[in-house]
Amino acid sequence: MKKKGFTLTEFIVIMAVIGILVGIATPSFVLYFRSIAEQNANQVAADLKDLREISISNSAEVVIQKSGNYNLTATINYPDPDIPPEVRHYRYTNIEFHPASVADQPVPDIGGNVESDGFTFPNNTIVFLRSGAVLNSGAIYIRDIRDSRGYAISITLSGRVKLWKWNGGWR
Repeated sequence: MKKKGFTLTEFIVIMAVIGILVGIATPSFVLYFRSIAEQNANQVAADLKDLREISISNSAEVVIQKSGNYNLTATINYPDPDIPPEVRHYRYTNIEFHPASVADQPVPDIGGNVESDGFTFPNNTIVFLRSGAVLNSGAIYIRDIRDSRGYAISITLSGRVKLWKWNGGWR
Protein backbone atom coordinates (compact mmCIF):
# COMPACT_ATOMS: atom_id res chain seq x y z
CA MET A 1 0.00 0.00 0.00
CA LYS A 2 1.40 3.41 -1.05
CA LYS A 3 1.23 6.38 1.25
CA LYS A 4 0.37 9.74 -0.23
CA GLY A 5 1.42 13.08 1.25
CA PHE A 6 4.39 14.44 3.14
CA THR A 7 5.96 13.28 6.32
CA LEU A 8 6.14 15.68 9.25
CA THR A 9 9.89 16.15 8.68
CA GLU A 10 9.41 17.06 5.00
CA PHE A 11 6.66 19.52 5.93
CA ILE A 12 8.87 21.21 8.56
CA VAL A 13 11.77 21.52 6.08
CA ILE A 14 9.48 23.07 3.46
CA MET A 15 8.08 25.55 5.99
CA ALA A 16 11.62 26.50 7.09
CA VAL A 17 12.66 27.16 3.47
CA ILE A 18 9.54 29.28 2.89
CA GLY A 19 10.25 31.20 6.11
CA ILE A 20 13.82 31.93 5.02
CA LEU A 21 12.66 33.13 1.58
CA VAL A 22 10.03 35.42 3.14
CA GLY A 23 12.63 36.76 5.57
CA ILE A 24 14.94 37.61 2.69
CA ALA A 25 12.25 39.08 0.42
CA THR A 26 10.36 41.27 2.94
CA PRO A 27 13.10 43.91 3.42
CA SER A 28 13.42 44.21 -0.36
CA PHE A 29 9.70 44.94 -0.72
CA VAL A 30 9.82 47.52 2.09
CA LEU A 31 12.76 49.30 0.45
CA TYR A 32 11.04 49.12 -2.94
CA PHE A 33 7.90 50.87 -1.68
CA ARG A 34 9.93 53.37 0.32
CA SER A 35 11.95 54.23 -2.77
CA ILE A 36 8.81 54.77 -4.89
CA ALA A 37 7.70 57.74 -2.80
CA GLU A 38 11.23 59.13 -2.73
CA GLN A 39 11.52 58.69 -6.51
CA ASN A 40 8.26 60.61 -6.96
CA ALA A 41 9.47 63.42 -4.67
CA ASN A 42 12.68 63.50 -6.71
CA GLN A 43 10.57 63.63 -9.88
CA VAL A 44 8.65 66.68 -8.62
CA ALA A 45 11.96 68.43 -7.89
CA ALA A 46 13.35 67.43 -11.29
CA ASP A 47 10.23 68.71 -13.06
CA LEU A 48 10.52 72.05 -11.24
CA LYS A 49 14.21 72.28 -12.18
CA ASP A 50 13.33 71.52 -15.82
CA LEU A 51 10.64 74.21 -15.83
CA ARG A 52 13.11 76.70 -14.37
CA GLU A 53 15.58 75.78 -17.12
CA ILE A 54 12.85 76.33 -19.73
CA SER A 55 12.19 79.78 -18.28
CA ILE A 56 15.89 80.69 -18.57
CA SER A 57 16.64 79.14 -21.96
CA ASN A 58 13.49 80.52 -23.65
CA SER A 59 13.31 83.80 -21.73
CA ALA A 60 9.80 82.68 -20.82
CA GLU A 61 7.70 83.18 -17.72
CA VAL A 62 6.60 79.83 -16.29
CA VAL A 63 3.56 79.76 -14.01
CA ILE A 64 3.10 76.55 -12.00
CA GLN A 65 -0.12 75.91 -10.12
CA LYS A 66 -1.17 73.17 -7.76
CA SER A 67 -4.23 71.42 -9.14
CA GLY A 68 -5.48 68.90 -6.61
CA ASN A 69 -3.43 66.90 -4.14
CA TYR A 70 -1.42 65.05 -6.79
CA ASN A 71 -1.11 67.41 -9.76
CA LEU A 72 0.80 70.43 -11.01
CA THR A 73 -0.06 72.45 -14.10
CA ALA A 74 2.62 74.58 -15.76
CA THR A 75 1.92 77.34 -18.27
CA ILE A 76 4.91 78.50 -20.29
CA ASN A 77 4.42 82.05 -21.56
CA TYR A 78 6.90 82.70 -24.37
CA PRO A 79 8.02 86.29 -24.99
CA ASP A 80 7.13 86.09 -28.70
CA PRO A 81 3.40 86.97 -28.98
CA ASP A 82 3.15 84.72 -32.07
CA ILE A 83 3.91 81.64 -29.95
CA PRO A 84 0.88 80.60 -27.89
CA PRO A 85 1.36 79.63 -24.24
CA GLU A 86 2.22 75.98 -23.69
CA VAL A 87 0.41 74.09 -20.92
CA ARG A 88 1.91 71.00 -19.31
CA HIS A 89 0.21 68.73 -16.80
CA TYR A 90 2.12 66.70 -14.22
CA ARG A 91 0.49 63.92 -12.20
CA TYR A 92 2.26 62.12 -9.40
CA THR A 93 1.38 58.86 -7.68
CA ASN A 94 2.06 57.54 -4.17
CA ILE A 95 2.54 61.07 -2.84
CA GLU A 96 0.33 64.03 -2.11
CA PHE A 97 1.02 67.70 -1.60
CA HIS A 98 0.44 67.83 2.11
CA PRO A 99 2.81 68.12 5.04
CA ALA A 100 3.60 64.87 6.78
CA SER A 101 2.38 64.78 10.37
CA VAL A 102 5.97 64.59 11.62
CA ALA A 103 7.21 67.34 9.34
CA ASP A 104 5.62 70.36 10.95
CA GLN A 105 8.82 72.40 10.93
CA PRO A 106 9.60 74.65 7.96
CA VAL A 107 12.61 73.82 5.80
CA PRO A 108 15.74 75.71 6.89
CA ASP A 109 16.35 77.88 3.82
CA ILE A 110 12.77 79.20 3.56
CA GLY A 111 11.29 79.46 7.06
CA GLY A 112 7.70 80.63 7.44
CA ASN A 113 4.77 78.42 8.32
CA VAL A 114 3.92 74.99 7.01
CA GLU A 115 0.55 75.30 5.29
CA SER A 116 -2.07 72.58 5.62
CA ASP A 117 -2.35 72.25 1.83
CA GLY A 118 1.39 71.66 1.46
CA PHE A 119 2.17 74.89 -0.45
CA THR A 120 3.66 78.04 1.05
CA PHE A 121 3.50 79.98 -2.22
CA PRO A 122 0.81 82.69 -2.53
CA ASN A 123 -2.33 81.33 -4.23
CA ASN A 124 -0.60 77.93 -4.63
CA THR A 125 1.30 79.43 -7.57
CA ILE A 126 5.01 79.38 -8.38
CA VAL A 127 6.20 81.90 -10.97
CA PHE A 128 9.61 81.45 -12.58
CA LEU A 129 10.65 84.69 -14.20
CA ARG A 130 12.67 84.88 -17.42
CA SER A 131 15.86 84.97 -15.35
CA GLY A 132 14.96 81.74 -13.52
CA ALA A 133 14.27 83.59 -10.27
CA VAL A 134 10.88 83.30 -8.57
CA LEU A 135 8.49 86.03 -7.44
CA ASN A 136 8.14 84.52 -3.96
CA SER A 137 10.28 81.92 -2.24
CA GLY A 138 8.45 79.02 -0.68
CA ALA A 139 8.20 75.31 -0.23
CA ILE A 140 6.09 72.39 -1.36
CA TYR A 141 5.52 69.80 1.36
CA ILE A 142 4.96 66.25 0.20
CA ARG A 143 3.99 63.13 2.07
CA ASP A 144 3.94 59.49 1.15
CA ILE A 145 0.27 58.44 0.97
CA ARG A 146 1.01 55.09 2.68
CA ASP A 147 2.65 56.51 5.80
CA SER A 148 3.83 59.77 7.28
CA ARG A 149 7.23 60.06 5.64
CA GLY A 150 7.74 63.62 4.56
CA TYR A 151 9.63 65.47 1.86
CA ALA A 152 9.82 69.12 1.00
CA ILE A 153 10.99 71.04 -2.03
CA SER A 154 12.18 74.55 -1.34
CA ILE A 155 12.58 77.24 -3.98
CA THR A 156 14.62 80.29 -3.01
CA LEU A 157 14.19 83.76 -4.54
CA SER A 158 17.09 83.04 -6.91
CA GLY A 159 15.14 80.01 -8.19
CA ARG A 160 17.28 77.32 -6.54
CA VAL A 161 15.24 74.12 -6.18
CA LYS A 162 16.24 71.75 -3.38
CA LEU A 163 14.70 68.49 -2.18
CA TRP A 164 14.60 67.89 1.58
CA LYS A 165 13.81 64.65 3.40
CA TRP A 166 12.39 64.50 6.92
CA ASN A 167 14.46 62.27 9.18
CA GLY A 168 13.91 63.75 12.63
CA GLY A 169 14.86 67.04 10.99
CA TRP A 170 15.20 68.31 7.44
CA ARG A 171 18.20 66.88 5.61
